[in-house]
Amino acid sequence: MSRYVHFIPNFNDTDDALNCPNGTFLEPLNTTGTVANGPMSIFGFVDQCTDPSIKPNTGTPPFTLKVTVHYPPLHPPFNLTLNTVDPITWTVSLVSSRPFFMSMVSSEGLAWAGPMHSRGGEICLYSAPHVRSSHVCC
Repeated sequence: MSRYVHFIPNFNDTDDALNCPNGTFLEPLNTTGTVANGPMSIFGFVDQCTDPSIKPNTGTPPFTLKVTVHYPPLHPPFNLTLNTVDPITWTVSLVSSRPFFMSMVSSEGLAWAGPMHSRGGEICLYSAPHVRSSHVCC
């Protein structure tokens, strides 16, 4: 079972530091996300068969991009690690409206993550002309 945990920072008026006695938080990893038609939207829809790209702007290599799919159960995550600050690209190979998470983590534990959905009905996911989208895995 997956659980979503949201932390809402508690800033006081005299100090910009995060004030949360029950947890320790690192600064978020600053990234730039792009898709074919411009900036990538967090919580947005990414077209099937496109290549979203995440570039780390802060942090120290190596960087690991992880893509996790919520359904089907036991679907393995996609992990890619690079020892550079170059953008990491992943081709969306999910059927339309499939929720997924993309995250990037630096070697020191700085992290960025975004929940997203696949969108579209591109034929690039079909292995043969007679295959329907309902038969495409994931």
